[in-house]
Amino acid sequence: MGTPIRPLPEGVARWSTRARWLRRLDALAAGVLVWGLVAVRLPDLGAGLQAAAAGMVVGLLGAIPLIRLRWRPISGPVGLWVSRMLVPGDRAWYVRPEAPEVVIVTARRGLRLTVAVPGRGAAEGLFNVRVGSFAGRADAEHVQARLRDEEKFKPFIVKN
Repeated sequence: MGTPIRPLPEGVARWSTRARWLRRLDALAAGVLVWGLVAVRLPDLGAGLQAAAAGMVVGLLGAIPLIRLRWRPISGPVGLWVSRMLVPGDRAWYVRPEAPEVVIVTARRGLRLTVAVPGRGAAEGLFNVRVGSFAGRADAEHVQARLRDEEKFKPFIVKN
């Protein structure tokens, strides 16, 4: 990613930092849960050995990308709470570990949210933030109406 023309808005930079801390709290929650399970299964072991075993199990599970990405007992509910007011056609910041980027919400159904990233082709510019679906006809028309009003997002075509 090149140097941004403008710095990130203060709120986005703040949420980038918060997201890192929330993911650390997710890891801590995993450690506490596994330690509790080890303590129940192996009560004869000392607390230090239980903690070491729990740390090893959490470390090994954290090395598996699918588990690491799906385990969100703290950051997941916070993300849902923060994105609760997003509707198709809204511009938002998608805060990821690599870098936050501006996206357009193209569909929403319950907890599922589909976003489009400006400046990418159709194949890689439309993706699901949560397990999601593509825009329905009403959502597509709403997004197209919003995109016509904003010059820099005109290259997007929302398919239904």
